[in-house]
Order: sequence, then structure tokens, then C-alpha cells
Amino acid sequence: MTRLFVAIDFEQKTKKRLEDFTKKLDIKDARVVPAKNIHITVKFLGYVEESILPEIKKVLSSIANKHGPFNVTLDRLGAFPSKRKGRIFWLGSRKNEAANSFADDLDKKFQALGFKLEKRAFKIHLTLARLKKPINLEKATNAKISSVDQKVSHISLFESKITPKGAQYRVLEKYYLKRA
Repeated sequence: MTRLFVAIDFEQKTKKRLEDFTKKLDIKDARVVPAKNIHITVKFLGYVEESILPEIKKVLSSIANKHGPFNVTLDRLGAFPSKRKGRIFWLGSRKNEAANSFADDLDKKFQALGFKLEKRAFKIHLTLARLKKPINLEKATNAKISSVDQKVSHISLFESKITPKGAQYRVLEKYYLKRA
């Protein structure tokens, strides 16, 4: 079995800028996401049998051919589950119809393969840091950050391996978005 997720990837210089920004905030007891692991998860598939990998790739190819490229602007800092009791520090976007449509379509196609539908609506965000215990992140979420503007021209299927040193991600395949 292999652990998989579908994500929007970023240029290395953007990822490095975000990692540096987060480190400068010096959030107590935070595990800053390393630049190489920064991405926007669109769909977490979890552990899957390698025998269904061809079907997963077929779904991703179909979705990529149906949707055109779209723009994402990340300009809001936040925390899950809340700013006062944050465990995840993130950079996100206001509602984005194109991204939401893409994520909903992807979710439905994967449901047909036996994956569970997401319980919550897709919320564009990338994780900047994780905390073992909830802490007040209001100061961090009020920090000034230059927005990240990116044209999403492809999505990637990632393999994720959990190691004692943290998660290791590897792109298995990229799917370029076409005009519908």
C-alpha cells in the first residue's frame, strides 16, 4: 500500500520565501513546514492499494482535461481550529470559484472509485507550521505577508512516506490542466 494525495505545487523560490517568513515569526514550539513540503492539498487519498493506481491516474487525467488553468492568490494568515487555539498555522485564500469547482469535481470522481466525500467544503490553504499543543496564534495571524499569486497550470499526484524525521513527499505524476 502507498499513501497518496493530490496537490497544487509551488515554485521552489516561493516555498523558500514562505518557510523563511514562518521561521522569522518564531512561533513557540512550532514545527515549520520545510520548503520542499509546502503545497496545497486538494484531495488526501490515504493508504491505497497499488493495484488501483492506474484508475487513480485515469481520474486525474480526466479531471485535468476537463478544467482549465486558474489563478490562486494566497493572502490571509489563519489557524485551525481557531486563532486562539491554533494547532495548524496556514496561508490561505478567500473563496475561489474555479478552485472550488475543481476540488468538488475531483472529490466526486474519487467517490466513484470508493473514496469518501470530503465532509467540509474545500478551503484553499497551505500549512506553514504545526503545533503539538494548541496555542494562541492571533499575533502570528496578524503578521504582514506579501501575497502569493500563482497560476495553477497543473496538479500533482504525490506519494507520502512517514519517517521519524517527518513526512517525505515525492511527485509521482503531473497532470496539466486544459481548456474545457
